[in-house]
Amino acid sequence: MSVVALSEPMVSVVVPIYDGRRYLPEAIASVQAQTFRDFELIVVDDGSRDDGAALAATLAPEARILRHATNRGLGAARNSGAWAARGSFVTYLSADDLWDPEFLERTMARARREPEAVHFSRYRFIDGERRARFSLVIPRFDDAASFRDRTWEWADAKNCFVSFSAALFPRALFEVVPFDEDLRFNEDLLFLLQSMYQAPYRLVDAELGSYRLHAEQTTQRVLDQIPAQVDRILERARRELLGKAA
Repeated sequence: MSVVALSEPMVSVVVPIYDGRRYLPEAIASVQAQTFRDFELIVVDDGSRDDGAALAATLAPEARILRHATNRGLGAARNSGAWAARGSFVTYLSADDLWDPEFLERTMARARREPEAVHFSRYRFIDGERRARFSLVIPRFDDAASFRDRTWEWADAKNCFVSFSAALFPRALFEVVPFDEDLRFNEDLLFLLQSMYQAPYRLVDAELGSYRLHAEQTTQRVLDQIPAQVDRILERARRELLGKAA
């Protein structure tokens, strides 16, 4: 009997969850509503104490569910998803965020022309009830060098204009720059600083995602710790990437 190999998907969509049951149905529904269909869905349960993984399996029987025995942090969950991915591109959606239906279609149209780049879109902020709060004004940049300049400037001001729930990455990038699993928050900032020297970042000039602001999210719980954490990350990044002290 011959065995027919399943073709690999173009995109791997990774949804990390940790006690994220409340908004998970909306996040998964926004993935399932994508107009671009050549993707696989990977849900990474990072040691949750709730039944989010079981809910994900019910909502999306097609999904692969990966489980961490203990909570290891978002960086570890993102690494697990990227390393399990079969697609040529990897994208993340936080369990409380949303995509517009054309997110994958629009970012993949750009990725086909420039597959070595990271393609990210504009996005809006919403509240827990999906009411629009405001849209982020992303600074102008003309090339990879000016993108890096703008990223350093925003990082120095304790901000970041790239949302990892609105970005499409070449899978090969994670072989060079994994997430630092020792960082329990702001691991995305360090990854951004490191990866922007490995791949160009390109803006898809359309608002294609929603970043949800609510009291239970990690950012809100560690808000008072973020400035010191960012300073440590910047000091490390300048030393490692630029060869100079902060």
